[in-house]
Amino acid sequence: MYQTTQYQSTQCFEATRSIEHLLQESRRERIFGKVMDELAQDEVWQAFERKVSVKSRDTVEHCLRLAGYMYRASEIMGLSEEDAKEYVKGACYHDLGKAFVMDAVDYNGTLNKEQFEQIRQHPMLGAVCVSLGENSDLVAKMAGAHHKYGMDRSCLTDREMYVVQMLELFDSYDAMTKRKYNSASTDIRKRAKTPDEAVMELRGMAKKGEYLLDVFYIFYKSVEHELEGRGIA
Repeated sequence: MYQTTQYQSTQCFEATRSIEHLLQESRRERIFGKVMDELAQDEVWQAFERKVSVKSRDTVEHCLRLAGYMYRASEIMGLSEEDAKEYVKGACYHDLGKAFVMDAVDYNGTLNKEQFEQIRQHPMLGAVCVSLGENSDLVAKMAGAHHKYGMDRSCLTDREMYVVQMLELFDSYDAMTKRKYNSASTDIRKRAKTPDEAVMELRGMAKKGEYLLDVFYIFYKSVEHELEGRGIA
């Protein structure tokens, strides 16, 4: 009888894992390719990128980073390509409304009360703008409700609330960890947080009921590779 050696078993496992990795990469490229193609044809996105890049290129990069996080979450959840594409596109569009308030806000300094009130309008402005294009209701609601001060969340379905909370977690995490403060400062209020610090803070908020715990779990698994390996209890 033919017997498989341990070496052959290991080689088979490695080959299978390599194929799975290639399939995952192919899927990612396919989804992002579709979204990027749509954005390239979208005059609203092009106008947003031109307008925002003048004052805050990081805002555009922030949207694209969140698209990556949302894609990773969709993989963990085992979503279809169509649903994953919605997650990615919603993340790209979520800060579209900032194009309308850029002139009133100084992104190089601390916001005063009037500027803060201006910036609070960006979710609703973004939702209106996104809804005018060929986008799903979910994509528009991701723009409108990704902050608690945005769209009234009582009108969201359970699925929409789940996605919006996930986007809000990634949004907060990225703001905490990519904040352009003095990274050498020992005062946590004056520097960007480490990924571990940000996750622990958001975990505390989830335990207080600000986020659904199962949404937090998907968020955590999506950023786990960025942590220092200690994990959270």
